[in-house]
Amino acid sequence: MSETSVASQNIEIELKPEPWVVHLLGLITPILAISGNILGVVENQAYVAMGVVFVWGIAPILDIVMGESKVARPPRESEPLSRYFCGFMEFCS
Repeated sequence: MSETSVASQNIEIELKPEPWVVHLLGLITPILAISGNILGVVENQAYVAMGVVFVWGIAPILDIVMGESKVARPPRESEPLSRYFCGFMEFCS
């Protein structure tokens, strides 16, 4: 084995946290619940079930299909504003 291949095997790759845009997918559930409640009053009562159908039906299927990450990434330092916003959205739904 050459020295360059041995040296390249000893280098550790520095992993970065996931982009913050990926975490915006967590807002799908409260948005569906809030919009379903609003549309349920205005349009049709069936829209009220959108949040429940997503949480109990579609989200578990997506979870199984997407699977787990093969490489664990370090956690992202959360900003206080984003935590309060997410908490507010969950409270509203």
